[in-house]
Amino acid sequence: MAAMKVRETRPTNGQDHERLSPCVCRTLRMVSRAVTQLYHNVLRPSGLRVTQVSILATIARLGEATLRQLEYIEEKQIRVDHIAA
Repeated sequence: MAAMKVRETRPTNGQDHERLSPCVCRTLRMVSRAVTQLYHNVLRPSGLRVTQVSILATIARLGEATLRQLEYIEEKQIRVDHIAA
């Protein structure tokens, strides 16, 4: 049996990010959508959306949140949702 060549893998940074294959990016998007769909399916009975769980998890981590913090969290989540769409 022929020996397989092992490619060195390392995190990309700076100029290296341009070397990513469009196939890798497409696969990453597909996997991300699949995971999001899995979360949607699991959360559906509760009536919560993935974005709401993210906000609730942030509040749980903070212990408590002021209205100003809640507003910031919500605005940040809206920006993330917009980018992901």
